[in-house]
Amino acid sequence: MKKLLKIFAVTALIIFAVILTAFSEKASALCIDALRVCALSVVPALFPYMIISRMLVSSGAFAVPKRLFWPVRILGLPPSCGAAVLMGALCGFPVGAATAVEMYKKGELSKTQTEVLISACNNTGPSFVISVIGVSFFKSAAFGRWLYFSQLAASLVSAVIVNRLLFPFKRENEPKASVKIVVPDVFSAVQGSVLSTLTVCGFIVFFYVISGFTVPLIKSFSPLLSGVFAAILEFSGGAGAAALEGGVRGRFLCGLAVGFSGLSVFCQTASFTQKEEISLKRCFCTKIIQGIITGSLCTAPLPFAKEIAAFSVTENADIIGFSPVIAAIISCFLCIFAAKAFIDE
Repeated sequence: MKKLLKIFAVTALIIFAVILTAFSEKASALCIDALRVCALSVVPALFPYMIISRMLVSSGAFAVPKRLFWPVRILGLPPSCGAAVLMGALCGFPVGAATAVEMYKKGELSKTQTEVLISACNNTGPSFVISVIGVSFFKSAAFGRWLYFSQLAASLVSAVIVNRLLFPFKRENEPKASVKIVVPDVFSAVQGSVLSTLTVCGFIVFFYVISGFTVPLIKSFSPLLSGVFAAILEFSGGAGAAALEGGVRGRFLCGLAVGFSGLSVFCQTASFTQKEEISLKRCFCTKIIQGIITGSLCTAPLPFAKEIAAFSVTENADIIGFSPVIAAIISCFLCIFAAKAFIDE
């Protein structure tokens, strides 16, 4: 099986290289568009928070407000990990994962604890979900707010299912050493944040180009399949395709895209964890379940549903022949069995 996957990957890369050569002008235009997105949206939203999170970790400030972060104990983690969950919820990915890795480097977490923490703190920030997906894509700030809090609730539930029920780990005692607040290393924080931000932008450009070539081709055969494929590659493209799909189906696909986050975000996260040999298996399983739960919550018959219908290409009658809730339940069971086999390897 692994040999077949390697052959498929190499073949796909060769084909894609030929396509890039044959359509170099389009590839250049897509790169320019992606770089524009990075310059205008990604860097301003990501770079300052990268610096702040690194400085907070290096100063030891995250280990102080234990009572505030005590609810994170439900995941079997020390209260100080709540800071990474909070950073991930407010700043968006991959700040939460980067914060978890920094805590691991500092010796505040074990490798297993870091893997569990990353599975719970890698979420989309409120500004993008509400402003871009809610207001710009679906013409509804109410839907954006519901989507944001739905993904956070689904993140916690999914992390508990994976890390406490399906694949429990031995809870480790929190270090009893006294915490000292020190002056943060500004130079290292800025230098590391620059490299991390550039790496994130690199993955965004790469997947933007892939999506630009593949999604329109798949859309000519099946708009629904192209939306699912776009969500798997990169969540913002998947959310945009879901908005065009509209109706109950579109809201489900949008929740699926935001909850799962896409392969682009997994690669961004891996750029922080690879050197430390931190596995993302728990994170991958959690995000699959989170995507399904978030998508199901987005299909709820709330007041904003009528507001969205006025701007949708597809009417809410799309629910005929398509039940997201039933599909979500079946998919969750399939994902649970697949995840068990995946982690137990």
